[in-house]
Amino acid sequence: MREIGVFFIPQKPVPTTPDTLGLLGKLAQTSCLFEVFRNPIEIHQIIEYLSKLFDVQGKQRREKRKNKEIISDNEIPFLWILTLTLSSNKLESFSAQLNEKIYGNGVYLFPASLQTGIVVIHQLPVNQETLWLRMLGKGNIQQKAIEELKNLPLDYPHKDNIIELVLNLLTMLESNQKEGNIL
Repeated sequence: MREIGVFFIPQKPVPTTPDTLGLLGKLAQTSCLFEVFRNPIEIHQIIEYLSKLFDVQGKQRREKRKNKEIISDNEIPFLWILTLTLSSNKLESFSAQLNEKIYGNGVYLFPASLQTGIVVIHQLPVNQETLWLRMLGKGNIQQKAIEELKNLPLDYPHKDNIIELVLNLLTMLESNQKEGNIL
């Protein structure tokens, strides 16, 4: 049995404007796996995440073949690895390329056949579009994102719910860190 961080299958288009989900919404336009890594990530861990992706894709293809159905490109999940930092050597070892044109700074794509991208949270520009991903950062990056969240207009949609969810997330992260768990 293998655990997956988040397996997301959109039922309708995900909002991508800076005042909704921004970059996170762009990443979630098609079926995808999200793996969040809050500690320095190693090459063998990236390979393990790729292995999980291939397992999920293989299972989906087998089920579709068994049911004599055709799997669409949008159904095949894309892997997004979210990490605080990542060295250029590790990015180069996977031939990952910065994709500023579509996603902006801090988002790297592996060769197309691997259907994988890495978001380096500490490289993301500080703006409303990246707020939800920067909340997963550490130290000053996370603190600044929390301040931005607090300063959202009072009439910001679902602000109270968002703050409650973020506080729960931070509590969980802190608890896991104290217990030595890796998120």
